[in-house]
Amino acid sequence: MKRANENADNALRIAIEKNYVEIAKILISHGADFKTVGLGYAPLHYAILYDRPEITIYLLIHGADIYAKDGIGRTVFQVAKHEKWNLSALIVNLYHIKVLNHKLLPFTLISYFICFFFIK
Repeated sequence: MKRANENADNALRIAIEKNYVEIAKILISHGADFKTVGLGYAPLHYAILYDRPEITIYLLIHGADIYAKDGIGRTVFQVAKHEKWNLSALIVNLYHIKVLNHKLLPFTLISYFICFFFIK
């Protein structure tokens, strides 16, 4: 069973890397572990690194751990900070702000999109 889970986790990583959104969703719905760190990264880390906004949103909606750390101890936010112009990183940051204070979300959303589209 452990080997089957490792294969599913590896398949999920590849689906995220290749941006196979529907395959990633199927793997998650069939039990691929998306909440723990596998080969150094949690799936949410991969979604940020490869800039996969749709998969990022799907993972967050289904309970991905936004406080997960990678194999060297970096949180999802530290990875997102490094990938600061990455739309997936912005989504994670917006999600975190929403969790902390939903009243700031509209202002923050507008600010991020202004930065993303005009300053980049």
